[in-house]
Amino acid sequence: MLDEITEVLCGNLDDLQKVKQHLLYLEQLVNEKVLLIVVPSLAIRMKAIEIGRTGNPKSGYPELSDSLYHALAILNDAIFVTNDFKHVAKVNRFGHVEKLADYQKIFERIASNRVKQSKDKFMTLQKYTYWRDGEMWLGYLEEYSDYMTQGVNMEELQEKLRDIYQELVSGAIPSVRYVADNQKIDLRHKLLIVMKSFGIFCF
Repeated sequence: MLDEITEVLCGNLDDLQKVKQHLLYLEQLVNEKVLLIVVPSLAIRMKAIEIGRTGNPKSGYPELSDSLYHALAILNDAIFVTNDFKHVAKVNRFGHVEKLADYQKIFERIASNRVKQSKDKFMTLQKYTYWRDGEMWLGYLEEYSDYMTQGVNMEELQEKLRDIYQELVSGAIPSVRYVADNQKIDLRHKLLIVMKSFGIFCF
């Protein structure tokens, strides 16, 4: 699908040197594992064929290139965002496709879902220390021991710990101190992005 990116650059930039600079930059992102260029697998191609056969001779059929992008989104539990309204109308039953005009709502929904997932998994992912002091339950997250809170019962204490965690990871609380181990970790967010003249993917 890198060919699609090349086609977009070819059709929009007259200066070949600028085209080269863009392609070199993409190669750099790939080498740094920030950008992942996907070669369609057999499963993606078969799903694309299934999508491409949706429609009828009168209204027409989805383009294969669109179907490939859509298939990639489906098999990666992602969303194919496109400005091709006809494609969306023809293949809406497959899901995983949205109109570009609705991109703001899409990103807001994705962000909301991720926050919810984070809260749902919080207690299985975060260790915390707690104890009872009189009528109150006190505690703190082991990774953020500077931020202690309390509740009248364990349920309230856990909910307050969740709230603190969300504020810490969102950046709402400045100058946060972290606990690190001796393992090397890659802190870069890896995004699966497939670019097209009228389509993008959101993961």
